[in-house]
Amino acid sequence: MFNNKTFIFLKNMGGGELSVALVLILLSLFGWWETTRFEVDPGMVKTMGPAMFPQILFGGIIIFSTFLIFQILINKSKRSEVVWGKWQKAPLAAVIMLFQALTFEELSTFVSAGITLPLLLWIAGVRLKIIIIVTLIFMIFVYFFFILALRVPLPMQFLPTLLG
Repeated sequence: MFNNKTFIFLKNMGGGELSVALVLILLSLFGWWETTRFEVDPGMVKTMGPAMFPQILFGGIIIFSTFLIFQILINKSKRSEVVWGKWQKAPLAAVIMLFQALTFEELSTFVSAGITLPLLLWIAGVRLKIIIIVTLIFMIFVYFFFILALRVPLPMQFLPTLLG
């Protein structure tokens, strides 16, 4: 299908990253197109129907994939090998993600994400100050985006048991 010169050219351009970026762009465009057919319920805000959140995600994927393509085209330097780190980190991260999957109904997604996000950042070796900042920004973003912008109430399963 490809001759040897084409393959070497793609490999030098970061063929793996380039192909992943192009596939992500195509899938995101298809996903965006699918969300345009979502029905808006009568009680929902007309400008922010059920398609808004997936469209924001698909738009972000398209933007970051485009940035990845620009980075591949601009940066022609030799790439280094990926270093995976200690082998214990992957099973520990899997256990934490399993914890979130098993507890998000009982604790609510908001509280469960507030527990698992800092733990996963800690496993990744991020400093404590950055962990606190990222977690706070994430929780504030979720609150403002879902409750204030989309007017979707967050489930409160965990809080009534704490408050009495």
